[in-house]
Amino acid sequence: MKERLQKALHSLDVDYCEVRFEDSRDLVIQFSGQALEQVRTQDLYGGNVRALHQGGWGFASFNDLADLEHHLKLACQQAKAAGAVLREESKMAAVPVVVDDVQPHWTLHPESVSLEEKIRILSHYQKLVLSYDHIPACTVLYQERCTTLWFANSEGSCLRQEKVDFSVGITASGRKGDVSVQQTVADGSSLGMDVLLGLEQKIAEMRLHRKTLLDAETIKAGDYTIICDPAHTSL
Repeated sequence: MKERLQKALHSLDVDYCEVRFEDSRDLVIQFSGQALEQVRTQDLYGGNVRALHQGGWGFASFNDLADLEHHLKLACQQAKAAGAVLREESKMAAVPVVVDDVQPHWTLHPESVSLEEKIRILSHYQKLVLSYDHIPACTVLYQERCTTLWFANSEGSCLRQEKVDFSVGITASGRKGDVSVQQTVADGSSLGMDVLLGLEQKIAEMRLHRKTLLDAETIKAGDYTIICDPAHTSL
């Protein structure tokens, strides 16, 4: 990829040009009640080109890397057409050429854990929540995005960056008589999915809090003298 981007940018006859490209892999796993409701994957793939010539900018976006050269040419044509009218000097801030591969220090990369293992972990939490009394419904939602970003420009800079973003939410709906409550345990990270492990203690704390709320004395209807704090009344 690095060589391809640099080669495509090398022969352009404009004052400046840059390419951004992104490849993202999304995963969603959701349990509702006692069922595995969905397992969904999605690929987000595409990029864009910006060109500058005589003060005029050109822009083109693409969804297929095979069309890179065509869209480079298109952006340059636009920049030249705008520059032919403006006829200004293209001035860019002086910055050093940077060639780097940026990767965080992963604690546990989500893509190193199999789909089957992720489903097993989430299923364990789902069954744990539903094993408690007075919890008729439970939702477990896991969302993950792993992204590879590329940036290259005509001045020689070329960067590759790996990014990860994932989250998990475990929502329990409790009911006792006419009283119902809903609570959520949530966590996430951009360094590793190890925070997904060992949530049993947080789930146990949620259960105790839910029990306290369900067992709380019901407020009787009537007229009461209160103090209204504007911060709590949206005034």
